[in-house]
Amino acid sequence: LPFPFPFLPLPSLTPPPSPPSPPSSPLSSFSPFPPPQALLQAVNNASGREDIIEPAVCALRHITSRHPSADMAQNTVRQVGGIPVISAFLHQQCRWPLLKGLVGLIRNLALCPENHFHLRQQAVIPKLWNILTRAYTNSSKRGVPGGPQGLIVS
Repeated sequence: LPFPFPFLPLPSLTPPPSPPSPPSSPLSSFSPFPPPQALLQAVNNASGREDIIEPAVCALRHITSRHPSADMAQNTVRQVGGIPVISAFLHQQCRWPLLKGLVGLIRNLALCPENHFHLRQQAVIPKLWNILTRAYTNSSKRGVPGGPQGLIVS
């Protein structure tokens, strides 16, 4: 006999009860991503530990780009005072993966016109220019053909 039997009724399956919902935040009803406030708090409390800061910055970069609640995340970063926190890392000695995450996050934040004033106020463009200049200088001194991989920009 072929399996499954088309004439036998299947047992009814009831779905398990849904787990309790987490506390609400501005993005919790719109996005499966962590709220920007939590990520910014992790960055702020990390005390210079790049092993914590870099993943949090990259998560912020991802939640501020290419999904329905990206605009809300970009605004939330500004509203909770995240732009000064992020721009503070642009003048410090950082490894390339963190700088890449910071540059991508700043790019995403700059897509929101309301963030332009705050980015200008933190002198983000001159800081980015300095990073790019130092990265180019260091990579040309070292003769790195593919760019600043693993480079510490000081």
